[in-house]
Amino acid sequence: FGSSVSLETAFRWNLDRDAMADLKIKTYYTFAKFPNPMIVEIFAREKGIDLFAIEKQVDAPGLENRNAEHLARNPAGQLPYLELEDGTVIAETISICEWLEEVKPEP
Repeated sequence: FGSSVSLETAFRWNLDRDAMADLKIKTYYTFAKFPNPMIVEIFAREKGIDLFAIEKQVDAPGLENRNAEHLARNPAGQLPYLELEDGTVIAETISICEWLEEVKPEP
């Protein structure tokens, strides 16, 4: 890509911005240094889904994911998780990837 273009920018060029509106994801809660969020983010990028646009970094080492606000949405307190516009929460890496595949089967 050359020194002037980051890998993240290169990925973003291939993301389907119109598809994001159709997914109706309100927020993607994550902690970038954990391996499971990386799996979800790579899977989403492969499908052209831009989770970075709706990402909220959670301070997991500081146990932010265990505070009352997060536990009300996601009682297990794990990361990552998606909150949809209708209030539905999808947690667990495999469940998130399966849901993304279901709502956007191509590519």
